[in-house]
Amino acid sequence: MSRWITAIILCLLAPLALAQGDGAAKADSFYQSGNRLDALPLYEELAKANPKEPLYAERLAVCLYAQSAPMEAGPTRKELLEKIQAEAKTAVALGSQENVALVIANFDLSLVDSEKGETLARAIWRSGEPYFGKRDYKGALDRYAAAAELEPKVAEPALFAGDAAQFAGDLPTAARWYQKAIQIDPHNAKAYARWGDAIMRIAHDADGAKAKYIDAIVANPDYKMGWNGLSTWAQAHGAVLAGPKIKPPSGGMEMFKAMGHDASSRSPWAAYVVDSFAYQSDAKGSPIGTFHQDYPGEAKARRSLHGEAKALHATAVEVALKWEKGEQPPEEFRDLIAVDKADLLECWVLFRWADEGIAQEYMQFSKDHWEKLHEYIERFEIHGRAGAGE
Repeated sequence: MSRWITAIILCLLAPLALAQGDGAAKADSFYQSGNRLDALPLYEELAKANPKEPLYAERLAVCLYAQSAPMEAGPTRKELLEKIQAEAKTAVALGSQENVALVIANFDLSLVDSEKGETLARAIWRSGEPYFGKRDYKGALDRYAAAAELEPKVAEPALFAGDAAQFAGDLPTAARWYQKAIQIDPHNAKAYARWGDAIMRIAHDADGAKAKYIDAIVANPDYKMGWNGLSTWAQAHGAVLAGPKIKPPSGGMEMFKAMGHDASSRSPWAAYVVDSFAYQSDAKGSPIGTFHQDYPGEAKARRSLHGEAKALHATAVEVALKWEKGEQPPEEFRDLIAVDKADLLECWVLFRWADEGIAQEYMQFSKDHWEKLHEYIERFEIHGRAGAGE
């Protein structure tokens, strides 16, 4: 008889266990994707149904933080911060060794400057600075990592965690945090550059560091530390940084000179001048197309990435044909032909020939052609050791 009773009880409990399992999986999915407010009610139920499970108490604390972050200073926010800490203390008491639970449980909530709108995550992040300053990199890392766990869509705490791990000499941990910062912000040039520093400082891996410095430049060409890192690498390895010596005419006078008075005085750049003008003026029969064909959403024509690359390509093809007939072109045209044959003219334009309008096209191009930009720098901006140009 008792076996039948046990079987009945198990049958009744099975759907409940299955439902909790589904809820846990759904909560974890929300949590891992950074949707903490969506995960909050699920972890409230899970923590209530499983009061001895430290993971649910810890996750509940983190999700409650997401609720507190946008709140104005006042009694309600203070009570919520205390509730967050209480859940973290519960998790620790139940045996949790997770860093975020330990840091929150032991944090002095009076350090949160609520009157100035400071969040708990920002206060914890800020509390890591004194540890970093006195070279207690483990203490700094614990606090930066906790702040990063609380703010999964903000790159800076992860970046700082990477720095702390780097100075602690822990390359795998530093790499993990720099990668996290990059996942949040794919154009985080600082993360790439500091990752390169870590590889150079800890592993003494010159090629690995160079790759990260190049990625830093691709992420943001205006970020000087990417170029500085690559320059330091080049000096240490007998290489030189210098762009291709391509010099198209710029401005009316240079363009006028390129056209010449007759065929004998005409510069090889004449094709570039003619094609650029035809492209921007939407001339019928333009051999390289027109601006509004490539940019139908823009009302006013301008210098553009596609237009410049097409005009340069036409010039490279024309000069290359003359070269095949025995004429030796000047160095600038040899470089132009080399970059064109590598199908990297757009990269040269973006790095070396961009105005404000073309610069606005960089972000989208880099998203679509990150590898091409990386290859361009590797092959045409580095000369000497491991560089294409000599």
